[in-house]
Amino acid sequence: MRILKESYFMNIRKSAFLAGAGVLFALPAFASADINWTFNTLVSGDDPGFSAPWATLTGTNVAGGAEFVLTFSSNAPAGEFIGGLDMNYDGSLSGASFTSDHPEKVKDVSFGDFTDAGSVFNIDLNLLTTNKDGGDHRLKPGESIRFDILGAGIDVDGFNTLSDPKGDGQGYFALLHIQGLPNGGSSKVAPGAVPEPASMGALAIGALGLMRRRKRN
Repeated sequence: MRILKESYFMNIRKSAFLAGAGVLFALPAFASADINWTFNTLVSGDDPGFSAPWATLTGTNVAGGAEFVLTFSSNAPAGEFIGGLDMNYDGSLSGASFTSDHPEKVKDVSFGDFTDAGSVFNIDLNLLTTNKDGGDHRLKPGESIRFDILGAGIDVDGFNTLSDPKGDGQGYFALLHIQGLPNGGSSKVAPGAVPEPASMGALAIGALGLMRRRKRN
């Protein structure tokens, strides 16, 4: 029993050391190689009118680049739709290509710096907003679109990058444009805020202290 107990606390100390020395290894979502974002922060415009998360974006590596799935919440009121997505990539997008499983919903995509909501992004995906054919080509509540960004050296971890804020602006991992709100307005929403490095370090130190107290007990 004593040997098992000592082994148990040795493993805890090892985990705590890794958390303190390299906090990124202990953090989910934003620190992992994959992307798993929930859009739950209103940046500008009107409230979408239903409970967050309003949408999700997942991403993973595939042969030749990265694959993403954007899903609009099924809780969104009928008539609302996603009109666009801004993203960032820390690296070269020269020669990059874009493909999607729903090309009929895509208006266009461009790679290069542009400003939105007081911050500079470098991937601009515009989805169709037309009400033609009853809005069948819009990304509506409960629907998803899968798309790939392919090119030499492209890795999903490079998309875990904040946009470059202008003036008093703020950096965002991504920005989503929700349109068709009942009042005729629209919303720009982003994934939830990520703790600052100092805060992450404090969390790791706090966890280490808790483990030490448990050991003494």
